[in-house]
Amino acid sequence: MNNPVTYPWQAAYVSAFMELNPSKASEKLDVALRAIKDRMREPVERNSDEFQAIQDATAGIGVLRAGIGGKPV
Repeated sequence: MNNPVTYPWQAAYVSAFMELNPSKASEKLDVALRAIKDRMREPVERNSDEFQAIQDATAGIGVLRAGIGGKPV
């Protein structure tokens, strides 16, 4: 399997995505979202691959939270 982590914040996202326990997943999703928000405090070019990855991850967090009955993003 290829390493799915290209950007530092993605490690938290992948960890949350792979978690099967809903209560642990919710906590890990919080950590992932916080890592993304921290990254967004620095400039990210809107047409960059990282910006698209951030958009995709944020949407994925919303879907995962909806699936486990968690709070919205």
